[in-house]
Amino acid sequence: MKPLKFLFLIVLFSQSTYGQIHPFKGIYDQDSCNFSSASPLIRFTDSLNTLWQIGEPRKSFFGTAHSLPYAIMTDSINSYPNATHSYFDMVLPKWYPNVIVSFKHKFQTDSLKDGGYIEVSYDSGRNWNNVIDEKKVHNPMMFFVENMYQQKDSLSGGLYGFSGTQENWIYSRIQWVWLVPLFIHPPNPLYLRFHFISDSMPSEKSGWIMDDFMVSIADMGTGISALKKGHDVRVFPNPMVTEATFVFPNLKKEAFLLHLYTSKGQLVNTQHHYHADKIILERGELVAGLYSYLIQSESGLQARGSLSIQ
Repeated sequence: MKPLKFLFLIVLFSQSTYGQIHPFKGIYDQDSCNFSSASPLIRFTDSLNTLWQIGEPRKSFFGTAHSLPYAIMTDSINSYPNATHSYFDMVLPKWYPNVIVSFKHKFQTDSLKDGGYIEVSYDSGRNWNNVIDEKKVHNPMMFFVENMYQQKDSLSGGLYGFSGTQENWIYSRIQWVWLVPLFIHPPNPLYLRFHFISDSMPSEKSGWIMDDFMVSIADMGTGISALKKGHDVRVFPNPMVTEATFVFPNLKKEAFLLHLYTSKGQLVNTQHHYHADKIILERGELVAGLYSYLIQSESGLQARGSLSIQ
């Protein structure tokens, strides 16, 4: 990309705050959690938590999980208690410079009193800010949301959050973009904290249920990455039969991720590598066909290409 065009993007997106998610050159799923098995994404860090549960919903309003059979919710059987405050965390690796976090959810609470809100931390949980204030507080290069609460949606104590009744599952997404190398994304993992609060008045309502958490990246396609061209990465043999070797420059000895996708964009393999300049991919149970790969460094360098398996 020419410098003038890139400067135009900086000016344009630095003024963006809220709006639809921007796919750029395409959105690629990196990790997910539907609670069918334990996930490193979700952590119960609230030592006093007596509210959040993972299991099968037993309340009529919740119905069933979005992806059967399990979801995370404010108690699977009972109404949420009054005067409560509980949370859980979602922790993302540091090597996502353009990250999209999405989830499915619905809720039933006393309007403008009880409900849920989301906070974000860049220093491993020492400091937190409401995610809806992200542009104002942290000012990432770009920040977009879909189906999120707004600053006019207040809870007890003046907090912004989800409140009232949402009977059908909704799909909410949050996107942060740091355009490296001019704007470097935070070096620590990205922490999200999902809170639920209620005031002192009793309620017979169900609370908040969430499912199908997904971490994705949007391919910037800006051309500013050092691994921007296919010939920066050599893959052999291609087509592969039992294994393939990826060789690429890694002068700074960074940590790298290798993601492998089907022709339909489904993530089927992820490998973590540290300080290496080559990756060996074993076929394992991968079926024959055409795949795409994404190699991404912790500082945001990316390379993408195709791999055929016979």
